[in-house]
Amino acid sequence: MLKTKKASLNSNANILSKANSDIDMIKENINFENTDEKIIAKNTDEINTIESIVENTEQNISPQRQIISHNAIANQNIMHTIERQYPQITSPQMNSVYKINGVLPIEYQRISLEASIPSNAKSYIWYCNGQQYMQVDNDSSKSVRWQIRSGSHKFKVAAIFDDGSFLESDIISINVK
Repeated sequence: MLKTKKASLNSNANILSKANSDIDMIKENINFENTDEKIIAKNTDEINTIESIVENTEQNISPQRQIISHNAIANQNIMHTIERQYPQITSPQMNSVYKINGVLPIEYQRISLEASIPSNAKSYIWYCNGQQYMQVDNDSSKSVRWQIRSGSHKFKVAAIFDDGSFLESDIISINVK
């Protein structure tokens, strides 16, 4: 569709160029020294007709330029979105259940939080129950350790890009008994 609009724009631009050339030629051919009013009137009518064609062509070109510009911006936004994939939590799995070991001290009981992070993200942030847990540079390990505590917990991870924008993963829930 964009190629068709560009072809139409080029065609209209060619018409506009030819019409301007015709106007210049007619203006050169008008003999103002000739007193024959019929010739002058005929040439004036031709100039007015061509100028009207030029004006209509310019009006048609302007919306097409706006459409092409809008489509180019839309295509750029689509490519921007394609380059930015959403992060995904790979561990723990949704609705996982963990049990606190009664023998091992609680401070040694941790689970691994792992995610697939887009390579063009500069960093990422882990959230637990809506609170920021840890921010990590993207060139670091994709795994962090979280000390378990009893209850239901919700995790998500957000990838942060150089321009300050971010994309978040889906929220996963776990239960620790």
